[in-house]
Amino acid sequence: DSMLQKINAYHHLTPTQAVEQLKTDLQDALFHKVAMATFGNQRFFLKPEKFEQFLASKKAPQVEVDALEPLTVSWPGWQVLEAMASGDLSGDAAKVALATHFLPLYEEDRGVILCILDKTWRAGVTQDTINQAQPGTFRPAKLMLAHKLKERLEHDAKQLAKGKPATVKWPMVSTVKYDGFRSAFEQRTGRGLSREANPFPLTESLVSALRQLGEFLDTVYDLGYTPALDGELFKGNWRDTAKARKEGLGYDHKIVFSMMHDDCIFGEYAGDTEFDVVEFFELVDRFISDFGLQAHLSTPEYIIAESPEQEQAFFEEQLAKGLEGTINRPLVHGYESKRSYLWLKHKNEEREDLPITGIEYADARSSNAGLAGSVNVMREGKVSGCHGMSDKIRKQVTELHESGQLAGLIAEVEYHELTPDGFLRHGVIKKIRFDKGVNS
Repeated sequence: DSMLQKINAYHHLTPTQAVEQLKTDLQDALFHKVAMATFGNQRFFLKPEKFEQFLASKKAPQVEVDALEPLTVSWPGWQVLEAMASGDLSGDAAKVALATHFLPLYEEDRGVILCILDKTWRAGVTQDTINQAQPGTFRPAKLMLAHKLKERLEHDAKQLAKGKPATVKWPMVSTVKYDGFRSAFEQRTGRGLSREANPFPLTESLVSALRQLGEFLDTVYDLGYTPALDGELFKGNWRDTAKARKEGLGYDHKIVFSMMHDDCIFGEYAGDTEFDVVEFFELVDRFISDFGLQAHLSTPEYIIAESPEQEQAFFEEQLAKGLEGTINRPLVHGYESKRSYLWLKHKNEEREDLPITGIEYADARSSNAGLAGSVNVMREGKVSGCHGMSDKIRKQVTELHESGQLAGLIAEVEYHELTPDGFLRHGVIKKIRFDKGVNS
């Protein structure tokens, strides 16, 4: 069978059968390479449909082929894909380089490369099923995440009414929550990793600065290891930050707000010592100043909030600046590889009733395959996809869509903010308002 036939065969297997078949197929070197390129954490900023459009355009290279070639483990295009994933190759240059090695392939093998760019076989194979077949192949990220400050304060109000102690201890360090991309820098590999362990393209200058900072902190704190550095990739505003990701340009600035052992990124290390947050920020600031690295590194703006009221005032200042909000944390704490009550986020939330225009189905790889992945709503002529919803609402909107009754209904939508272009950011469908019509 060709490689594409092997991939397509997974469409007809149950999850259990897929795992058993993967145990056999992954022993084949070429199959393993294709699977790792498709399901690995590397990110391709070129979608298959865009690549096919390029191939049909005048910009595509004219490749003369005497005889078509099969896909092999030594195919030169693998190096092009690696360069694209690392951000070293992007835009039309990436398309030309890939096309040069893509066009000589047999048609079925071209289909395999399109699957790789799409990051799915749409056949129930995922990192999880590959890990079941070959344990330890992928390491899922387990970064420290925050709970909502509002919910915690509401919980504490109930606790106090019962005569029980509050769980949120003031004062706290209240830092600005920037509207960028969360990224942990792994010292061992020199990679910036997202919450899903997908690598971000980083400039050489930023990698060098993060390595130097890690060595400095190891010395100051006598850690016995060069610490990973958690923080936010941020280029001054959301638009420029997103552009660096979309075009694979490479990030050159990181806001550092925590340190931990490399293996904390994957939840595989326990025992990091607690550190004084303000002291940590002051040490990092001193390092940045001494080595002139202001272009590449910074610490978040912060205050010591003595009370919820003081935190609220600081939070509102950040919203007025167009920033996301705040993250609140104890004066002294360690790193926890989970959603932790040591970090409490405070974000703005808007709610509106908006007309529904349709849905987008969930990825066939996901647990929601066959159901709505997002619901499209319209606000002042701009259509935005809302990905967040409960399982009940997901099933409800799918059934309404498939019966032709969804479009035109009203959804109560919660979202973080509007983009400069007027689209919703982080939209969540809270409920369908059957009591409202489009013109009500």
